[in-house]
Amino acid sequence: MADFSKSIFYSGRLSSKKPCLLLIAFLLKVARSYYDASPSFPKWQRIGRVISNVDHYGKFLSREVIENDHRFKEFTDLLVKRKEPPYILYIDKGYLDISLNHICNLEYMSGSIPRLAVVSFDREVEKQFNRFHPYIPTVTLDFSLIKKSIPENLENRRYIVYQLVLMLRYHIAAVLSNRGISFWSMQQDSIWTENFVSMEVEKTLSRCATDI
Repeated sequence: MADFSKSIFYSGRLSSKKPCLLLIAFLLKVARSYYDASPSFPKWQRIGRVISNVDHYGKFLSREVIENDHRFKEFTDLLVKRKEPPYILYIDKGYLDISLNHICNLEYMSGSIPRLAVVSFDREVEKQFNRFHPYIPTVTLDFSLIKKSIPENLENRRYIVYQLVLMLRYHIAAVLSNRGISFWSMQQDSIWTENFVSMEVEKTLSRCATDI
């Protein structure tokens, strides 16, 4: 009888310690997980700095700035008068030559050139483009000023510039859409194997902004 009572006593004492042991094991597991994950925390901080820098420099060409730009207003006034959605091409120094080459290829696609419109991110590039194609509507939203204002040694500078360009294109699309302009966003590094105009895609699509 005494042995049986002793066994119950020890069993009860062990069972009372079990929650404590489980808690200690859990805390050790959490500590180990934190230790394993800690090297990635600096990456989160870098991402935070990238977002902060994009937000800071993006204010120089915000949607409000584009909406209030006089030349961009004139540009959109021309697009509003068009019966068909324009093909909008975005150009800068790095894409001028390939854009000109793309337009040369479009010469063989009947009806495509008259639908082109160009948004340049550099004033000098717009001038150069106009020498070759003076009848294609163009406008400049000078991204080069923003690019020059970003320090060369800024962490992840190239990625920040890339994100700013994407943000700028988003703002352009938003302004055009707000003014009731449907459009196609053209990629100059694409090769047309068929005349997109003759495909009459717009007849099967609602008001849109799409890449081609």
